[in-house]
Amino acid sequence: MDEILSEAKMLAEAGKKEIILVSQEGNAYGRDSSNGKNVITLLQEMEKIEGIKWIRLMYLHPEAMTDELIEYMSHAEKTLGYFDMPLQHINDAILQSMNRRVTRAQIEQKLAKIRKESAENVIRTTFITGLPGETEAKYEELKNFIAEFEFDRLGVFKYSHEEGTRASKMEEQVPEELKEARVDELMTIQQEIAFRKNIDLIGALQEVIIDTVSEESPAAGRTRGDCPDIDQQIFVNGDALKVGDILKVKINMAEGYDLIAAVE
Repeated sequence: MDEILSEAKMLAEAGKKEIILVSQEGNAYGRDSSNGKNVITLLQEMEKIEGIKWIRLMYLHPEAMTDELIEYMSHAEKTLGYFDMPLQHINDAILQSMNRRVTRAQIEQKLAKIRKESAENVIRTTFITGLPGETEAKYEELKNFIAEFEFDRLGVFKYSHEEGTRASKMEEQVPEELKEARVDELMTIQQEIAFRKNIDLIGALQEVIIDTVSEESPAAGRTRGDCPDIDQQIFVNGDALKVGDILKVKINMAEGYDLIAAVE
């Protein structure tokens, strides 16, 4: 923990405003610790660092997503309510075949907790379609779940056949063209959800961090619910904007995944 905090302090002293914690399982930090420290302890210590305004915790395994962490992330001063939780699938049989030790019912309970804890929370997830054994009925279950839950951010990948893996030897392999068709259909559903959510933001005030500034075009930034290089951008019109500025903007227009705003 001391090394992580030391690096974060160094970045803060260099003018960085946002810290992004990345690991294979962000919420598993400290699981092997004998001193009782865990990811909440780390986040609490990072929040004490002067100059850091936003802390974003990435890759939250659903199995290890506790009520305590949900509550902390939902109400902390600097840690963002940005829940990047790759679910992979929602059908119980598929989840079991992937060695995911979590069920649909448990996933739904965690998602409901996140939504209930704060209306400001943002949920990002990823799914895989075309896994061996993904029948039409199991795919329809995934499709309907995506359409009904309306995730804030979502990506879909097709299962890739890798020689020597257990999955490559399983029966009921899904044809490549069907996998691609399923990816396209799921992403079309999510696109409609994302575009509608952006239209609903027109007229709203949002807190934005500025990532790039150009003399030829509006500055580009992100909301608290957007991770760099992954999520959407807000293009901000205003005077004397600087990289790293965190300010309130008013959303004036939605263009697909991107938003147009002006400093309020």
